[in-house]
Parts: sequence; C-alpha cells; structure tokens
Amino acid sequence: MMARARLIGETRTAARFTLHDLGRCPAMTAGGATAVCGLLYEADGPTMIAIDAYECHPRFFRRQAIELEDGSMAVAYLVAPGRVRGFPAIAAGDWRLRFRPRPRIRATILV
Repeated sequence: MMARARLIGETRTAARFTLHDLGRCPAMTAGGATAVCGLLYEADGPTMIAIDAYECHPRFFRRQAIELEDGSMAVAYLVAPGRVRGFPAIAAGDWRLRFRPRPRIRATILV
C-alpha cells in the first residue's frame, strides 16, 4: 500500500497523545502527554484513499491533522478514547519497542 509513498523519515508527535496496544496493531488517542514515535510519509491521493479504507476511516480510525514535536503538522489516524478502554497504554510511545526481544533472566534456585 505504501509503495507509491515517499518515506520522509522518523518523527515524533508533540507530547499530547497516548499510544495503546490493541494486540495486532497500535491505536493513538488525543489528550495524553506522550510523544508518539512513527514514520512520516508523503502520499498521493490514491494512496491516501487506500489507507483510509485500510484504517476504516472514518468509522474506526479518523484521519486528522496533528502537531509534530518540531511544530510542523502531519496527518495521523486516531481513535476515540472510548474505543481503547481496557487496552494497555504504551508508555514509551513507540510501537516498535513492543517487538524488541526482552532480555532473558537466568533463574537461580537455592535449595
């Protein structure tokens, strides 16, 4: 879907959001105090239409303008806070950290 989009680079939002772990995907809500990490792309109209369909815009995710950490604006897909009730927040604001392997803890059993 992103084959026609141009990757601009990594970015972070202004610290006004919360990123939630829905299991198979993340969901960002407005109104938090976290800077969410992500990739910034430049996409054409047909690509945006395809992304809208994939994100179920406007029924589930809603495409809206947001402020980035550097003060510039971008478009992101957010959900209403009520849709993520009960799902854990990702405190670091980085969905990719969820997939990094955790260090193994060696167990020592004393008898």
